[in-house]
Amino acid sequence: MSTSPPSNVTNLNQFRKKKARAAKRAAADENATKFGLSKGQKHVTAFDAAKAKSALDGIKTEAKPEPERDGPSPDEADDDHDRPPR
Repeated sequence: MSTSPPSNVTNLNQFRKKKARAAKRAAADENATKFGLSKGQKHVTAFDAAKAKSALDGIKTEAKPEPERDGPSPDEADDDHDRPPR
């Protein structure tokens, strides 16, 4: 009877975890290319938004007229509750 050398034992849990980590890393890299901005780009964008907001705040606009309503005004609707029941 010939004895063969023992085979290498592989821990399947470690293999499964490595595979899961690689998949998460690939998904994270894909999301970074889709949605990611560098820190400098985020600061530039925030600065531009703040500058535009301050420019718009300095401009005065006329008050818009209220749109006409089809039904009774809220004051008229409250008057019905003040009447005694019939």
